[in-house]
Amino acid sequence: ILVRRITGRTKPQGVVAYVYVGITYIASGLPVILYSIYRRLLAQKLSPELRAIFDHHVAIFAFFAMFINAMSNAFLYYISLDSFRVFVNRRVLLWVHKIRGCTRS
Repeated sequence: ILVRRITGRTKPQGVVAYVYVGITYIASGLPVILYSIYRRLLAQKLSPELRAIFDHHVAIFAFFAMFINAMSNAFLYYISLDSFRVFVNRRVLLWVHKIRGCTRS
């Protein structure tokens, strides 16, 4: 499902946003996939000490990549969709300025 205008045409910005999010999702999922392959095929061949170190560091990196993916979606939407950028600038940043007591210049 792509982002469509009222006229029914696909917005190029929506396509760009989906491409960004898709690439980020695939890139963040690769470490988890590689870690799963390692656990099934290679973990038994390593010494227990090396396996413990490797498991610890690789697992942290793999699952941190998935966390970064979840956190990056808002930034990807912000840089690729004008409507989301306008929403953030009007609603969220204005709200932050009001809380801080800042004036818009």
